[in-house]
This record gives sequence, structure tokens and C-alpha cells, in this order.
Amino acid sequence: MKIRRFVGFDADGQMNIKDMEVFMKRISQNEKLGLDLENKKPSLYLGSRFVHGGKAENIPTFRKIVLFFAQIVTQIFYGAAISDPHCGYRVIALESLRKISLTSDGMHYANELNEQIKRNKLKYEEVPVHIRYTDYSMHSSNK
Repeated sequence: MKIRRFVGFDADGQMNIKDMEVFMKRISQNEKLGLDLENKKPSLYLGSRFVHGGKAENIPTFRKIVLFFAQIVTQIFYGAAISDPHCGYRVIALESLRKISLTSDGMHYANELNEQIKRNKLKYEEVPVHIRYTDYSMHSSNK
């Protein structure tokens, strides 16, 4: 098998599979630019509802506040200016995936991933995604 990347997304129904087209377009553009040279190519593509082109539908105010503080914590503790550190939509190159070891369950795994990005000095790029909050998605994490 010639698997080169891992795609991950949360199972809470908030992600849109059509956003995968945006990820693949960005990856293809970077490969065409020859960013493989000198290891400048991002090995992680992180979804973000907060970058240009991203969108969050029906996001509750409390969730906005939590995500704002998550940005600050990620900047302070992990030195990463990730605009959406708890977005569960990501594409990770296999060589980077082999360096990552996540042991947490629940939402804490996102913090652990950010720590692993810093520890392993992994290059990342944010990709706009569309997140849609519904009654189901807001309550699925409680089951």
C-alpha cells in the first residue's frame, strides 16, 4: 500500500467531508511548489474555522469563549499560533504520525497533539473548514 497521509476528524457530526477537497488542494499546491526541498513542506494540515475561508455555523457563545482561551493556552504552553487548536479535522503525513504518541481520550487529546507538534518540531499549516453545530453535535460528547 502506498499510504502517505492519515485523515482524522471528530465523530460528532460537525465536520463536512467536502472540506477534504480544500485539504487536498492545499497539499497539492505545496507539492507543486517544491516545498519538499529543505523540509519546508508542512507535514500536518490542521483544520480551522477561524482562518480566512473558514466558517462556524451556530457556534454557541460559551464554545467561542472556550476556543478563545484554548488559543491563548496553545500559544503560551506550546508556542504555536494555532487559530483553532481544538478543531478535530486534520491531515497528517505518515512520517509525522509515526512521531506522535497520543494517550488521552476526550477533548484533551487536542492539547496533547499540540504538545507533540512542538516537541517534534513538526511543520503545520492551517486549512479553512466549515464546522456546523447542531443539537446532536453539542450533545454527542456526553454519551
